[in-house]
Amino acid sequence: MKTQYIRTRYFVLILSFFWTLISFTTIAQETPVAQNGQLKVCGTQLCNQYNKPIQLRGMSTHGIQWYGWGNCLTESSLDALAYDWDADILRISLYVQEGGYETDPVGFTNQVNRLIEEATARGMYALVDWHQLNPGDPNYNLENAKRFFTDIANQHKNKNNIIYDVCNEPNGSGVTWNRIKTYADQIIPVIQSIDNDAVVLVGTHGWSTFGVSGQGNLQDVINNPLQFDNVMYTFHFYAKSHGEVYLNRLDEASSQLPVFVTEFGSQEASGDGPNDFVMTQRFIDLMQQKKISWTSWNYSDDFRTGAVWQSGTCSGGPWTTDRLKSAGSWIRDKIKFPADNFPGNGGNDTQSPYAGTPRNIPGKIEAENYDLGGQNIAFNELSDSNEGGEYRNDAVDIEVCSEGGYNIGWIKTGEWLEYTVNVETAKTYTLESRVAAISSGRKFHIEVDEQNSSGQIDVPNTGGWQNWQTVTTSVTLNKGVQVIRVVMDSDDFNLNYLIFKNEENPSNQSPTVVITSPQQGTSYTAGQTLNISANANDIDGNVTKVEFFVDNTKISEDISSPYTTDWTAITGNHTIRAVAIDNDDAITSSTVDVIVQTNTGGGSCDVDIYSQNGNYAAGNQVQNNGSIYECKPWPFSGWCSGNSSAYAPGTGTHWEDAWIIIGDCTARTAQQETYFTLTRNYPNPFDEVTNFRLELTKSSTVAFTIYSHIGNVVKTQSGIKMKAGIHDIPINFSGLKEGMYFCKILIDGKEMIHKVIKE
Repeated sequence: MKTQYIRTRYFVLILSFFWTLISFTTIAQETPVAQNGQLKVCGTQLCNQYNKPIQLRGMSTHGIQWYGWGNCLTESSLDALAYDWDADILRISLYVQEGGYETDPVGFTNQVNRLIEEATARGMYALVDWHQLNPGDPNYNLENAKRFFTDIANQHKNKNNIIYDVCNEPNGSGVTWNRIKTYADQIIPVIQSIDNDAVVLVGTHGWSTFGVSGQGNLQDVINNPLQFDNVMYTFHFYAKSHGEVYLNRLDEASSQLPVFVTEFGSQEASGDGPNDFVMTQRFIDLMQQKKISWTSWNYSDDFRTGAVWQSGTCSGGPWTTDRLKSAGSWIRDKIKFPADNFPGNGGNDTQSPYAGTPRNIPGKIEAENYDLGGQNIAFNELSDSNEGGEYRNDAVDIEVCSEGGYNIGWIKTGEWLEYTVNVETAKTYTLESRVAAISSGRKFHIEVDEQNSSGQIDVPNTGGWQNWQTVTTSVTLNKGVQVIRVVMDSDDFNLNYLIFKNEENPSNQSPTVVITSPQQGTSYTAGQTLNISANANDIDGNVTKVEFFVDNTKISEDISSPYTTDWTAITGNHTIRAVAIDNDDAITSSTVDVIVQTNTGGGSCDVDIYSQNGNYAAGNQVQNNGSIYECKPWPFSGWCSGNSSAYAPGTGTHWEDAWIIIGDCTARTAQQETYFTLTRNYPNPFDEVTNFRLELTKSSTVAFTIYSHIGNVVKTQSGIKMKAGIHDIPINFSGLKEGMYFCKILIDGKEMIHKVIKE
């Protein structure tokens, strides 16, 4: 009997072991990382390995110098987070200052490595947070950031669960989006050169609020986005302090940009004080609806109400629900319920509107924002991959559009795209379709419930793939949420957008725009600065902005008349385009072609030679003694036209009282002229900071000097070595009075001077 008992006992133990093994295998197969694999950015969404948008929900640690590994972060506490809370992601918050990374780079890097391994072992994503906070300018910590992210990326480049957050909460005076972008443009290549398929997050201005809590606004990012793949922008909120304005900003931003909410709480902005679960729920609902991923602050037993555990829990647990504060119990439920339902690669995919919300009719539908769901569900695409390589990772062919944003191209007969819409009223709507083609006879139509609702829509020969025209027809629609299908009946045309209008209301008239300078067919020499000017009007509304493009690359925009920008010419034949956009999003463009010839050196200036008694006025330019000069504004302009040789530009003893030197009059060689392009500053006028965009084809040294309108030096920046590429150079005028200034920028010693206006 004893032998039989022992055998039975061993059998039970072995059976128990196998059940445990099967149980752990099942858990491993169902973890967030196992289901979703390597993440990527597709359009405005975070997508999984199957190119399907997903939402991750999880927690952020507190600063690991206070509540790190061995304190609030243990095997038991992380087991609770992964297996009881069902968290998808752990944000690892490494403070840079306040006793953080800069005090022990090796030690804190090792701790982050350990926490990544712990998250990985539990099937969670690891969000590595470079928690800069004070100083608020991320550029202050650039060199430390390069060292840290190089170490982390090299250690974990073969993992598929790492997300990098390169700056937590940029903040403070002068820390504009352009200042943040200068940092991001330097740190992102460090990461992507090692871990080339990882998602990288970048904090936004105003404590990661797109400027709501600071200076600037969302448009700053939209006008000057990061030019890297797999990049998202972060947003933070604390619901008790941050109400409707922040909710609206998150909604607006996430409809246009890929956004990840890496930190939030139900308390005040301090992370303490009373909870506002009602307002927090509104944020939670929006994020669920639009599949915005989030991590909540914070997984510790800090005394503040925002810490999820009661004080004293971290010293030994237990990590059970009765040890949670109110905020902890509440956020655990939001992570755990509803349960994750990540889309896989099977055949049961469902169709849903892009960005989560049906498009309203009347209203505008961007062609590239077709529904989610994939081939034969939301679209039918006949090519194997995205020929344009832009915006989304589906096979649908998308390219950058000359009118801004993107358009559908490489169209083939039989392809179709579907859009979930919400029709306000059952009626016949006017449909305006923005199209382009290089031959006539192209056509498409609109279907609802497999019925042709529009009839044939003809696409004319517009004269170019990016020469856009609007064609108008009528479509009858029923009220309510429904799916419309755009069916391609011909090859070879492009589609930008559709606008459905209520025909009972007067139709919006498109704005008018005409480029007034330069003139069609004008020839220039490489290195010349061209002033591009346009007149724009709107008879039934207002022009919101004019965008300027050279060869389909946007170089600038202006929001007020006169609409102007500058461009430094480079050799070749170029098309300059001005695009006017009105308050109803109607668009009109104007183009001119210019020829820029190689400068062979030894040339002369295109301005008059200086002469005494020349009756020069403010702004007039002359050449003298091998240089170009510009007459200063009143009251100094009177000296420009005097008969005294003492004010002769460049040679007179008091010439600087009357003139500003613009640059060398002698033409330089093509090799010297063509390796950089400097775009006029934006915004202009400006409040505190303005930016110059510089494109370099080789490494160069860049410096600048700011002069007052009377020629006094008020600010200087010594030479900075810049690599080849596109750089935004922010120049801070804080502390200076309003008025006109001259900004002299030297690129390898070559001068360019621009007038700028501080308001």
